[in-house]
Amino acid sequence: MKDLTNKLNVPKAISRSLLLTSLMAGVIGAISLPASGADQFADFWLTQSAGSKQHSSHNNTVSVQTQLVQKNADRPYVNQYSDEFVSSFISTENTDGNGVTVLSRYSDFEYSSAIEGKVGNFSVTSSTGRGERFGRTISQYNGLDPYAFHGGNLSEFRYQGSAIGYQFAGQHQIQFGRTVVKADRLEDRTSDYIDYSSNGLFARYTQISRGADSVGYGMDFGMSVGRFDVAYQRLSSRYDASTDRVRVQWNQSANNQFGFEFSEHKNTLLNFHTDSRMMLTWHHTFGSSLPVSHAASAANAKGKKKSGNGGRRILIGGAAAAAALLLSSGSDEQDSAERVMPQGNGLVRNVQAQHDAARQRLNMINPVSVNQNREFGGYIYQSADGSYASTQPIRGEAASVSLPIPSLGVPAGTFARASYHTHAAFDPRFDNENFSPTDLAGDREFDIDGYLGTPGGRFLYHEVSTGAISQLGRVNN
Repeated sequence: MKDLTNKLNVPKAISRSLLLTSLMAGVIGAISLPASGADQFADFWLTQSAGSKQHSSHNNTVSVQTQLVQKNADRPYVNQYSDEFVSSFISTENTDGNGVTVLSRYSDFEYSSAIEGKVGNFSVTSSTGRGERFGRTISQYNGLDPYAFHGGNLSEFRYQGSAIGYQFAGQHQIQFGRTVVKADRLEDRTSDYIDYSSNGLFARYTQISRGADSVGYGMDFGMSVGRFDVAYQRLSSRYDASTDRVRVQWNQSANNQFGFEFSEHKNTLLNFHTDSRMMLTWHHTFGSSLPVSHAASAANAKGKKKSGNGGRRILIGGAAAAAALLLSSGSDEQDSAERVMPQGNGLVRNVQAQHDAARQRLNMINPVSVNQNREFGGYIYQSADGSYASTQPIRGEAASVSLPIPSLGVPAGTFARASYHTHAAFDPRFDNENFSPTDLAGDREFDIDGYLGTPGGRFLYHEVSTGAISQLGRVNN
């Protein structure tokens, strides 16, 4: 895994400079505004534990908005540290409504940026980003745990997107776009979306694919009625994993906000992440630092905001990338893993679940091994939630395959329980239908069980604790 910290410290320093520059501009005499109405609902899912400082200034043609967010405890434990991002939003607009909007967001491990050009009623947007954490700079999916959808490891990703928008009947806008997420050794993830927005209302549907296969979809909806903000969000994977959440916020005044949030997470393969939660919040602000919320933005922007909703629109490409990362793992081991839950909870060994995970993998790879006359091998491992999976197979030679030591051959935080390998095509020089002495010695050395798929289709099991070898049935050949 590559370390992006050094790469992103420089852009982060630049973004901090933009923040200071904007604050100085406000002091010098630029007209100060609260949070721009162009970012309606963009940060609505930030919990009240997140600290946010923002500043906006504009003259007749240029508007500058900067924001510093410290997420604190609004993410799962594994993602809390160094969780801070700085964003800069700059837009220009002439009397005809034509103009350019630029957005940049940086955190310790990620960056994202976007640019939008607007001519008449049409707009064209391009966005890009890179990192190795789950969407730190993307607030639309703030607080959602990526591990609720898959076992998942940290992995560097890159995304690029483009969209075209059209504004009609004043404030009504529609946008069509596509964002592609790339990672080394993985199929591309693609998010196609359609988005509608107007003053105080938006709706978005996202279809997510990995390679040629559809892996799930996302739905987002939000509206503002008087002092109330309401938002609904759903992400659903075809692998029977989904999350739904509803948030209602009552803005009693500029300094008092009351919120209620209900969320339901389901994953039949990861029982630990199947739950329902309710949360009540009350936030009182002392001084002039306002919390990030749609209602405050919309209410304070009335009569002061130019037409257009560019700020929220150019954030959508990053949100589409975050949805794709959520619904399909960022790890090459986990992306194609077939997961099998044991009958019990925790890390109790379940030999049958281990057998099933090995059988699934050998059913897939043994025909390839026979056809190519090459051995393939890997590991069966158990995750912290108790489930079993297999690593991607490593391709070997006609009579051997070299595997890393078990602790380095399985994802971090999991436990190697067994090895698996194939014996390529039939060869009269070898006893391909049985474990070799080298196979058995390797299992004993690392104290893990072993599985073998043979060219004749035998599914063999070596129980290292007893030394017993048995045939569990047959696999594809």
